[in-house]
Amino acid sequence: MNTDRSSVTEYLIVMRAQMGDSRAFNHLFEHYYPRLNYYLRRMVNDEAEDVLQDVWLIVIRRLANLREPEAFRSWLYKIAHNQAISKIRRKKSAGIFVELNDETPIEDTLYDETVLFQKYQINDLNRGLEVLSIPHREVLTLRFIESLTYEEIAVVLDFPVGTVRSRIHYAKKSLITYLENNANSNS
Repeated sequence: MNTDRSSVTEYLIVMRAQMGDSRAFNHLFEHYYPRLNYYLRRMVNDEAEDVLQDVWLIVIRRLANLREPEAFRSWLYKIAHNQAISKIRRKKSAGIFVELNDETPIEDTLYDETVLFQKYQINDLNRGLEVLSIPHREVLTLRFIESLTYEEIAVVLDFPVGTVRSRIHYAKKSLITYLENNANSNS
């Protein structure tokens, strides 16, 4: 399967980077830089570049100690998440970042993820993401833009999988409500 091949390839690249291969590290950097930049812009807006530099400095310092190279992606996003939250807290924006309570895990059958947002224009989706709370914006970005699994998101956010599922459900519901009221759909 192609996914297995890309996982093995990334595993080998991470291992080479851990051993000091600068070409392997550059490959990881070039692959993840734009994706992390997008993710961090959803979290900290214009300060994404500063946070991104901090993330890569941490990666450089700690990569050799990563015990599970196959978990590189989750590890990288966890570092990015932690740095973004630190930036938000340093700015004393606690009023903006509202930690949600662990909602009861639910089955998310209301919205089919494969067609959920297809009828909306990308600009409408981006505006919708901007109006969501940071926790909701984050889980949707990790799930739908970065294609992380529920389990990977749980690792990044340090939440149970059930909480991730619940948070994604409520985030999608909020985004759909916004889009239905404010978007110029293609249909």
